[in-house]
Amino acid sequence: MAWSWEPWLARRTGGATEVEQATTLLAALHAEQPYHAGRCTIGADKGYASRPFRAVARGFGFTLHVAQPTRDRGHVLDRRTTRHAGYAVRQQRRKRIEEAFGGGKTVGLLRTLRHRGQPPVDGTFAFTVAAYSLVRLRTRMRADVCPA
Repeated sequence: MAWSWEPWLARRTGGATEVEQATTLLAALHAEQPYHAGRCTIGADKGYASRPFRAVARGFGFTLHVAQPTRDRGHVLDRRTTRHAGYAVRQQRRKRIEEAFGGGKTVGLLRTLRHRGQPPVDGTFAFTVAAYSLVRLRTRMRADVCPA
């Protein structure tokens, strides 16, 4: 059975979906700084790779760093999005972030929490992130990327 956050999110935001909320946010950002020096970038999941969202973002002068959806739809993003060096860097950093959360779910007991309430969950999350940071620091020190 598939479950989506969209109906829940639409109820919470007065009927607007997540992409519509992002479009409203981009319009507000553009209204605040219409003549921003340089281009602003947007990083988002593959759900934001829809044609209307891309058109709105480009219309406001934002550069998209949206993940490329490849399943069942082929390549949705054109070279205007994927040709930049920043796009490749964004995808590498995205992978690193996903690895941290995946490790937290697998090793750090974040998949099924055994606590209820905000303070115990915050403590579990903080402990897991700190442990992951120490492991990552050890790995970087062994590779001589980060001096001791």
